Amino acid sequence: MAGIGTHFPIRVVSRRTAQDSRERFRISLERAPQDVNGLQRADAAADNYRLEGDTLNMDASKAALEDLSENHIGIRKGQGTGAKNFVPDIVRVELSGPNRSLFNILDLPGLISSEYGVNEPEPLGTHELAKQYISRPENTIICTIPATSDLGNQRAYQICKEHISNKRRLVGVFTKCDKADREEAERAVVSAKSDIDNGDSIFKDGMFVVCNKSLESRVNEDEIFNREPWSRIHSGRRGSMKLKDHPGEILTCEIEKAFPRLENDINSRLKEKRDNLKNMGEPRLNDSQQQEYLNRFFDNVMRWVGGFWRFDDEGVDPRAVCSNYGAFIDKKQEQPGTARQILFPTPKLEDYTEELKAIPAFEEHEHVESFDKFVDTVTSKLRRFGASQPPGVINSDIYPVIYRVQVSKWGSIAQEHLDRVKDAMKSSYEEILRSVCPDSEGTMILHHELKSRLHSMFCETLNKTKQELDRYCEQETQKELLQTTNNEFRTKLEAWRMLRYARAFYKGTGGEEAQDLISTQTLSTMWTSMDLSNQGRMMYDIHDVFKVYYGISLESLISHVTQTIVEGFVMDKDGPLIKMTTEYVLGLPRQEVSDITKEDKKTGQLREQLNSDIKKLEGAQEIAKDVRVKVEVLKRN
Repeated sequence: MAGIGTHFPIRVVSRRTAQDSRERFRISLERAPQDVNGLQRADAAADNYRLEGDTLNMDASKAALEDLSENHIGIRKGQGTGAKNFVPDIVRVELSGPNRSLFNILDLPGLISSEYGVNEPEPLGTHELAKQYISRPENTIICTIPATSDLGNQRAYQICKEHISNKRRLVGVFTKCDKADREEAERAVVSAKSDIDNGDSIFKDGMFVVCNKSLESRVNEDEIFNREPWSRIHSGRRGSMKLKDHPGEILTCEIEKAFPRLENDINSRLKEKRDNLKNMGEPRLNDSQQQEYLNRFFDNVMRWVGGFWRFDDEGVDPRAVCSNYGAFIDKKQEQPGTARQILFPTPKLEDYTEELKAIPAFEEHEHVESFDKFVDTVTSKLRRFGASQPPGVINSDIYPVIYRVQVSKWGSIAQEHLDRVKDAMKSSYEEILRSVCPDSEGTMILHHELKSRLHSMFCETLNKTKQELDRYCEQETQKELLQTTNNEFRTKLEAWRMLRYARAFYKGTGGEEAQDLISTQTLSTMWTSMDLSNQGRMMYDIHDVFKVYYGISLESLISHVTQTIVEGFVMDKDGPLIKMTTEYVLGLPRQEVSDITKEDKKTGQLREQLNSDIKKLEGAQEIAKDVRVKVEVLKRN
């Protein structure tokens, strides 16, 4: 791990480019991902350093590193406050060309064991820097040891032994074998073969041995390594060429292990990009593409509207709100003074009003005039209308007048029910629109265009429904004549009258202390109970009529308002839930379709980016396929 005597890491990245491209190089500074205790950072001037060209030879490389070290990084050798011997920041050398191999090598500074000539924390800093990189499981480590030294005393060896758990990614190399004397060579050969002979080395399958090459001396490695003691080492571990081949073998094994996951990742990302592009549809350059794009969203809307609505919030579902008779039902416990107590003050003979047992609905319409006031109202009306009738005879004109007083709140009750359905209706079509056409990315323009049209449909149908509701409620609450074709009216009215007469008879005969004989006194008591006065009898008779007629009319009101008017509003053929069909799209003017479906600038950029990503991933897919074939060939050989 001795490096080349530099004072900073050097990363060499080699890339293969197109066959018609030129050889290029680039040298720059890459900041280390984190600080290293004991080491200072490179000077800020190094961030702006760039050196580019066509050919990088040894002389140019040496000159560039010296210039970068002294004038940009700020390496100042020695000890003291101004000294800076090592930095963790990386000098990046990028090589590219049509015949380049693919590799990424990081050469770390040599480990310093002594503080001689450097500042005190720097030796530990170089150790910490080495630990950061060798501990990463994705890195293959080449540990270089001079053959002229004792392996066991080398700090690089100790760090690798302590901090690399998977020794398969560790390669040991003895350098300077041409400089070793006989004793040093014997010792190096024993260490290089130690794992093969007795299994006590951290270097699996032994170490490599190489000679140093320089411009000054060209050493014939074969001549040296074919002699004793070097010839005892396996031929596959002797020489620089064998060392160069070995990382490729390691890489091949790593690729083979990682390949299924890598291919799956490429295929998954490619599928995702293609799906995203497909969801965007064609660029919509002509009328046919524009209509097809628009129809796709309308089809999704129709899937919701066609009987498959699913809303998490029931208050957003207009069908549920529309059919909910609770809009006309008081949810609270019955309290004194409610309309039901006025209209139904006595126990019922039969359960024929079960569905109407808490009318009217909302709090603001709950409290109406008390029963005493009801009696006062009827009494005052009797005086007015009775003036033209003989005593004891009811003037039929009184019924519409009192009826209008009692039903005066029906219009506001029905309007409140429509308001609830209206709110649910608006929330529902907006939720459907958000689901099939979000207000984001490529559908933003379409979302706002459709929302505007839906809102217009909503307002038109709502106004039409309000007018229909107003007409109906006015017709019901302003009646001049009370008429009904309901056959139950007579039956129910007679039932209430019979109940009143039965009670009077019960009281007349003495109640719990009934007398054996009917006497003048009992008849008088019965008559008094049944008919306290002409006015009292008429008041009770009017009350009986209203109990029955009000119930029948209210049931009819609920049915017509909910099932005809309000449900008609929800399912109106021109409303926002029904009108958005393919027929509607086909009927739109060509220019409107173009305006609705046009792409914004961001969408166009996204489409270009997706096409670019897909092209790159398809290229990666082909490369992966080619690599898989080559790996299989290498395995067979």
